[in-house]
Amino acid sequence: MRKTGIVKDKRYLKHKAGFSHPESPERLASVYEILESPSCARHYVRIEPRAALPEEIAYVHTPHYIDFVSSTSGKSHVILDSDTITSADTYKIALLAAGGLLNAIDAVIAALPALKKPTISRLAGIDYYSVQTVVDKATVNTLIPGLKAAGAEDILEIPISKIVR
Repeated sequence: MRKTGIVKDKRYLKHKAGFSHPESPERLASVYEILESPSCARHYVRIEPRAALPEEIAYVHTPHYIDFVSSTSGKSHVILDSDTITSADTYKIALLAAGGLLNAIDAVIAALPALKKPTISRLAGIDYYSVQTVVDKATVNTLIPGLKAAGAEDILEIPISKIVR
């Protein structure tokens, strides 16, 4: 059975969003402590993060916003908006987190059988994604239980009458 992938790195603890903000190093350290416990650690696979490339960040942010956030690098405390505060390492940590997400997506894609590559689309208004892939009919009976065991929800199987190449 496949395990859940977790992206974690001690460098994430360097992001300090200010007193009483829910994104605190202490909160993340508590999560890491649980993840590293013997009863939990055997249930997931660790996915290493990497720094996202500027062109990858530009998939979701404008160049102006990227420049704005990168300008906070090295500064001890910058308030971007009412809920977003940066510290000296926030920009580097954000790149690492985004790259970690991209590595996790790559791991999911690698685990899915497909004729080519799956399509991944963000669903409107919520933090969920739709993953669409074309698989050989012979794999469906083992693939679907494996996906459900890995946490997939709302799986739709549609027969294909023809593929035109």
